[in-house]
Amino acid sequence: MSTLPSVRELLAAVFRNVRWIALALIVPPVVAVVLAFTFPKVYQADAKLLIKPGREFMPATNMGQNQFALPSSTMAEIVKSEVEILNSKDLAEATLKKLTVASLYPDLAAAPDDVALERAVTRFEKQLRVDPIDLSNVVNVGFQSEDPDITTKVLTALLADFQARHVSAYSGGQIEPIVAQIAAKQKDLATLDAKRIEYQNLTGAFSIPEQRASLIQQRAQVQTLLQDAQIKEGALEQQVAFLKKSKANTPKMSALETEVDPSSQSSSEALQQLMALRAKEQEMLQHYQPTAPAVVQLRAQIAQAEDFVKQAQSPSASKTRTGANPLLASIDQQLLTAQSELTPITSQIEGYKGQIANFDDQLKKLQDSELEVNNLTRQIESLTADLLNLRTNLEQARLAENMDQAKVSSVSIIDAPRLEPRPVFPKKSLFGLAGIAVGVLIAGLITLLSLSFGNTIITVEGAERIFGVPVVAALPDLKPLPAK
Repeated sequence: MSTLPSVRELLAAVFRNVRWIALALIVPPVVAVVLAFTFPKVYQADAKLLIKPGREFMPATNMGQNQFALPSSTMAEIVKSEVEILNSKDLAEATLKKLTVASLYPDLAAAPDDVALERAVTRFEKQLRVDPIDLSNVVNVGFQSEDPDITTKVLTALLADFQARHVSAYSGGQIEPIVAQIAAKQKDLATLDAKRIEYQNLTGAFSIPEQRASLIQQRAQVQTLLQDAQIKEGALEQQVAFLKKSKANTPKMSALETEVDPSSQSSSEALQQLMALRAKEQEMLQHYQPTAPAVVQLRAQIAQAEDFVKQAQSPSASKTRTGANPLLASIDQQLLTAQSELTPITSQIEGYKGQIANFDDQLKKLQDSELEVNNLTRQIESLTADLLNLRTNLEQARLAENMDQAKVSSVSIIDAPRLEPRPVFPKKSLFGLAGIAVGVLIAGLITLLSLSFGNTIITVEGAERIFGVPVVAALPDLKPLPAK
């Protein structure tokens, strides 16, 4: 059998307690309606703020910072920040001081100022409503009061003070620091510029590329002169060695009267021709390679001349009256001439080498000077770029300050404070519905208590549910018969 009451049993319990249920359904709605007419009326003024992405919310970069590395705020974070400013205690105190506590809350006029202000702020926070609208950048601001004129006045003063505080909170105030940074950078720039000029005056490194090109050109010219002198020195050394060898092989005594073959030349003329050919060989080696055809042909002529000199100097070529060999005197004269020419060439070579070493030293010093000048120049260029950025930031800061002074912000009032024509509290319809709901709840509770704790069995189903056995028969309530 079911342990729950049936519908018949429920209806029987309702009819049994119909008076109490009727009172429960009538009294709470009546009381609620009476309270709705009894409570003081509360009015509300509403305004709407639009929060736009503006200059205040852009991250400001300092010198040396990367703009793209700075954190950025989302619109949800920005809206939440503005809501916190609207709900701040300082803003409530400023509004209360502006409108006076006594005019808004006359019952607090007798209290001390600090106590009255604290209590007024507590009431003010309860009366203020700040609700961001979902999926938008709009914030709805409302204020409730029993006096409809006060609501609009308070909301107007609150929003005006809020906009001023918004501008003050997000104002940069960066003009003075930027001006100080510009002055410091200009001082450093002047110091570096003076240091560069002093270094250039000290080292003479004014036009380094032109100076380097001039030194390299002069060194190349001296190098060419050195190579020519070395080649000439080598030729003279070979000539001296040859003359010394010829002198050693030439006898001191020779035939003074000689019968010579008419078709041959004298040995002295042959030797002079051989020396001329050797000098020409050295000159050609300065301009041609040893394997050049002209050089090879010349060397062949030199070999023929040497053979002719050997034949001319052989004993069989002459018939003899001996005496001092005139060829030896000629060789001595040529050797002396060659040695006298070799000495200044050696000095010239040493001088050329010294000039080349001097040019190398100047080039090294010029390179060191270039590194130092380039380092100072890079520092000056970096400071110049920093000054340009600071001047740009200064112009932006001045523009922002002018906008702050003009109270230009990204928060706009899109809906001015406006009083709702009907009071927001109490709402009679809501009170009536609440009374009906309470009456229904009480009526249901009465029915439930009657079924749970009542000691009267009303229906057959109730008897079966209570005793747990089926009912075989139910006798009606019989009236007694009248007496005869």
